[in-house]
Amino acid sequence: MREQGSRVGRWFDRSVELVVMVAFVTFVVLSFVQVVLRYGLGQPLTWSEEVSRYLFVWVVFLGGGVAARYRGHIVLDFVVSVLPPRIRLLLGTLMGLLSLAMLLVVFAWQGWILTLVSWRQESPATGLPVGVATLAIPVGGLLMALNTIRSFRDGGASGAQV
Repeated sequence: MREQGSRVGRWFDRSVELVVMVAFVTFVVLSFVQVVLRYGLGQPLTWSEEVSRYLFVWVVFLGGGVAARYRGHIVLDFVVSVLPPRIRLLLGTLMGLLSLAMLLVVFAWQGWILTLVSWRQESPATGLPVGVATLAIPVGGLLMALNTIRSFRDGGASGAQV
C-alpha cells in the first residue's frame, strides 16, 4: 500500500512540476513576443501583459508548493545548527507546525476569501475574472501545506535534517 501511495505521490509531484514548467515557458514566450511586437513592430498585443501576470502568479504559488516538497525554501538555521540534536528536533517540529498553520490560515483560508471577493471583478484586457489569478493563493497554500506534511512524513518528526 505504501508503494502505491509513493507512486501516486510521484505522479502528483511530476504533474504539478509539468504545470509549473508549461506556465513558466508560456509566460517567458508570451513576454518575449510582446516585447518584439511592441518595440519591433509597434503593434502590441492588448491582452498579453495581463495573461503573463496571471501566469506569473500561478508559477510563484505552485512553484512554492514544489519547493516545499523538496525542502527548497530558504531556511536561516545558523543559530539552530549549533544547538543539541534534541532541541533542533523540537524547534524543527515547532517551526513546521507554525508554518503549516500559517499556510492553512493565511494562504488557504484567507486566499479563498480573497478569491471569492475578486471573482466578481473583471480584468480589463481579457475580461477574465480577477479571481483566476487570486485562486493561485489558496491552491498554492494547500499545495505547500500538503507538501509540508509529506516532508514531515518523509523526513521524520521535524521534516528537517537534524
